Amino acid sequence: MAGFATNIYMLIASRAIQGIGFGIVPLGLAIITDVFPKERVATAQGIISGTFAIDAVAGLIIGAYIVQDLSWQWAFHSAFILSIVLFFIALVALKKDVPGEKSKVNIVGTSMLMSGIVLVLLYLTEGPPLGWLSLENIALLIPGIVLTFGFFAFENKQTSHLIQLSLLKIRNVLVANLVGILSSISMFLLFFAVIYYAQYPSAIGPYGLGLSVINTGLSLAPATLVMLIVGPLMGRLVTRIGPKPIITLGASISIVGLLLFTFFRGTTTELTVDVAIALIA
Repeated sequence: MAGFATNIYMLIASRAIQGIGFGIVPLGLAIITDVFPKERVATAQGIISGTFAIDAVAGLIIGAYIVQDLSWQWAFHSAFILSIVLFFIALVALKKDVPGEKSKVNIVGTSMLMSGIVLVLLYLTEGPPLGWLSLENIALLIPGIVLTFGFFAFENKQTSHLIQLSLLKIRNVLVANLVGILSSISMFLLFFAVIYYAQYPSAIGPYGLGLSVINTGLSLAPATLVMLIVGPLMGRLVTRIGPKPIITLGASISIVGLLLFTFFRGTTTELTVDVAIALIA
């Protein structure tokens, strides 16, 4: 649908449907905890986490060539072909006897949370053009907040949980989830910031390297190799010495990598080094 979109609204709707399909990502992590021995779970999850970065950067590089030589529509058409291949691989390779408990899908809670977050994100998106305190934008923010907080009140009364809120009372679970949220936000902010900075024309002002789309993707490529190596390694270390030292080390390295963007970003090589260090975390 996205590849045949005739306007931005159809494209956004198509991407929303893709978002439903991306639920396989947490599903993959959940399957690991069911089928792997306890001592191998962290390593396996580290491998999957490492592949996320490769997916993102490989998509940038390959997508850049596709968009440049074919069209943006073919970025979706080619992904469609790959999705068909993955469908048949999953159909053949995945076992049908994976252990697990059957549970009902919390449709109401899911709808409340999704609608609330979407409205808040729309408020943040439309803030600059509409004004942060404009009536049109406030009309998005208020119901978004009500639905989001209403979800947590609703969730506490359910027997079939979308999010097991009681687990967040356990300190390590709460900290791990907060770290995961903050690190994910940081990673995506980093990707977008680097892409904008790398492509911004250097002749216009003191910012930007003026790189092409392809060269921008290539500048991020080494970071993916780092993450592929570090992901499984950190998983092994978590099993041996526990999560606290690893999280502390990762945060410290991330601080160094992000600080380098302030003082050490004048060339493509420097930018590549910055990204590689920052994404070690």
